[in-house]
Amino acid sequence: IARRAVTSINTVNAEISASLSDKELQALPIEGRDVIGSLIRLPNVVPSTGFFPESPSISINGSNGLDTNYLIDGLDNNENFPVPLGFTREVTVLANSYSVAFGRTANGIVNYTSPSGTNDYHGEIYALIRPGRPIDAASAFPRRDLSGNPVGESFERYQAGASIGGPIVEDQTFFYANFEYTRDRNQQIVDAPILGTVENVTGNNEFLLGSVRLDHQLSDDWTGTLRANVGRVT
Repeated sequence: IARRAVTSINTVNAEISASLSDKELQALPIEGRDVIGSLIRLPNVVPSTGFFPESPSISINGSNGLDTNYLIDGLDNNENFPVPLGFTREVTVLANSYSVAFGRTANGIVNYTSPSGTNDYHGEIYALIRPGRPIDAASAFPRRDLSGNPVGESFERYQAGASIGGPIVEDQTFFYANFEYTRDRNQQIVDAPILGTVENVTGNNEFLLGSVRLDHQLSDDWTGTLRANVGRVT
């Protein structure tokens, strides 16, 4: 018997949105564990270069990435703290006709939902190494670092991180903590004919990202949550 996939229809409101869950994010081949780069798989979202290399890398509804409202758990993140993959339970793109509760922009919204602890301890630990040439194969495609800057053939990346969540007081107070470290080393291309300079310059990027969330069940109807995100990008 053949099974046919059924697409659900929103019969509650006119909102146009799509999400990626934590399981989908973990299964996708996301370059550099960059969550925002994975959103191009969703409707109404395409890659964008913005006005400068470090600007958001997606465009919603054809508008510039700087026009998008970025949120973490519904709170402002327009300074673009890079939300780590390990601190993302779900990410949603709201493209059109969303609730007035979001506001702030006439364009799309990107909302990250952070994970919370449970009565069971859970987490992850990982390490990824991209050693560069000569182990890396040659590629006909242009290479870029995590900030979108063009780089030469020699490109190295080292990543490591860990997360853990669980109970502080069972059925009442929970925690979730995540730490990620990334270092890129590459040959950046400097091409300035007016200065008579065309050469490669060694560049290094370093990302240190830490996040923690505490949840306390005040009653059957009320929960208090405290979140902290600390990042250093060099």
